[in-house]
Amino acid sequence: MAVEAIKAWLNDKDYEKGVAIYNSLSCCNKRLVKNFRSRKNARNKLTLEYELKKYYEKHQHKPTPPKPVIVQTSITNDTQHQEKSKLEARAKEEANRVLYSSLPHDLKPKHRRAVQLFYDMCDLKQVLNGLADEEEEKARLIQIQIRQKDTEKKLLWQELQYYNKHKQYLVTEDPNDFSKLTPEEKTKQLYNLRSYVTKKTKRVEGWYQELETAQGNEALKLETKITKAESSIHQMQINIVELKKQLGIE
Repeated sequence: MAVEAIKAWLNDKDYEKGVAIYNSLSCCNKRLVKNFRSRKNARNKLTLEYELKKYYEKHQHKPTPPKPVIVQTSITNDTQHQEKSKLEARAKEEANRVLYSSLPHDLKPKHRRAVQLFYDMCDLKQVLNGLADEEEEKARLIQIQIRQKDTEKKLLWQELQYYNKHKQYLVTEDPNDFSKLTPEEKTKQLYNLRSYVTKKTKRVEGWYQELETAQGNEALKLETKITKAESSIHQMQINIVELKKQLGIE
């Protein structure tokens, strides 16, 4: 299984073996694979490790889905209509994460921005899918734009959902100053923050489960811990975005 292979790979982190494992994943990005194979450098090693860890954390203790068989079909008007309906349904689902009318006036522009980012990403993916294989540089730049917009969108929804759940504003600060750190120190800091976010998120999920049956003071204590932890997680993710910018990781 891919999960077991990645778990074993994390002990030695052999680059070529890691590329082979990543290439075997059903969700692998073929352009990334090509980039990994053409250039073995610190940045690619970091990206490879991130992609494999991301897959491992998502799929551990879960069966690996079979690699899908892609069947080429001609696009009819009916198909286009179905795709449009799906897109509209997904956009509505995005917007319904938080009821627009329930937000205070100063948070509504962030809601509109989050929904617009979703449409922007859909447009970019459409352009990406229409590129020829040899247009690798264009594809790479579009993928960077998609990831940047997705990161911004996720942070906005976190802020809106925080208000929706707790009826409090999520107080955030500017990213920490990492300018004096060496690239190695920044990389270590990045992985530490990612690890903290994963652990703290699991802890919060456990507190939410406890909250379902808690009463009185115990419930109040859990709510306080949850609001503080979610605020801390959001701030960590802002710092993660800043570190990735400084390291040149999109």
